[in-house]
Amino acid sequence: MISLIECSVCKKQIAYSAANCPDCGAENKWVHPKFIAFKEALKQMDLPEFTYRTTRTTLDATLKKPRSIDSGTAFIRFVGVLIGLIIWEVSLGWLKTTQGGILILSAGEIVLLVGMGYYFVMALIKLLKEIFTPIEDSINEWKNYDKIYIDYSENLETPKVTCNNDEVWKPVRDFFTNGK
Repeated sequence: MISLIECSVCKKQIAYSAANCPDCGAENKWVHPKFIAFKEALKQMDLPEFTYRTTRTTLDATLKKPRSIDSGTAFIRFVGVLIGLIIWEVSLGWLKTTQGGILILSAGEIVLLVGMGYYFVMALIKLLKEIFTPIEDSINEWKNYDKIYIDYSENLETPKVTCNNDEVWKPVRDFFTNGK
């Protein structure tokens, strides 16, 4: 069992979990060798797109979920364009109506207004993202995303593996438990 490693600077033995070498003070940049091998092995694994992060002795991975524009988002964009068009027309005094109250716009005005509406909506979306991203991130934490957690902190030879979808994570589980 690995308990001591060699300091990369002074070559003295230090604990793998030490933040710095007690002798020379160099930062301990040791990472479990299996994580280094895993990074190389990923090129040959057939896995859906996922993100992962490692510490010296743990790996935490989560599948990336594709983002799509739902009908609610599309509706909000459409309404934003309409609001932008109306604001543009009213602000420049170009609002023209017939006796029946129908809005009349030239082709050039329509193109201009659609463009302005688009930029208005994009600015609004950016603002809303800044407001709601922290909320969305906290909501995503409790969603049942496919995750795997590899932990060598208790035993550097045999990891503790926890995952919520054995079918998806089988290649990763096999890599760490069977050495494949």
